Amino acid sequence: MVIVTLLYLYGVQQQFLYVNIDMSRTDQSAYLNEAELLKTSNYTALTDRARMPIFPFLLSLFYEPNLSSGAFFIGENF
Repeated sequence: MVIVTLLYLYGVQQQFLYVNIDMSRTDQSAYLNEAELLKTSNYTALTDRARMPIFPFLLSLFYEPNLSSGAFFIGENF
C-alpha cells in the first residue's frame, strides 16, 4: 500500500510540475471560465454537464473579480 501511495504522489507531482503549467494546454481554461460564470451569476448559470460538475463549483469558491486569469489559474488567492 505504501508503494502505491508513493507512486500516486509522484504522479501528482509530475502532473503539477509539467502538465498543468499552462491553462490553454488542456481544458483548464474551460473549468476556470465555468467557475467565474458561476460566481458572477450568483450560482444561477447553468454549467456544461459534460464536465465534472463539482469541480467548477469548488473553483468558484476561490474566484475573486479582481484576479487576472493567470492569477486565478495558479491560485494566488489560496
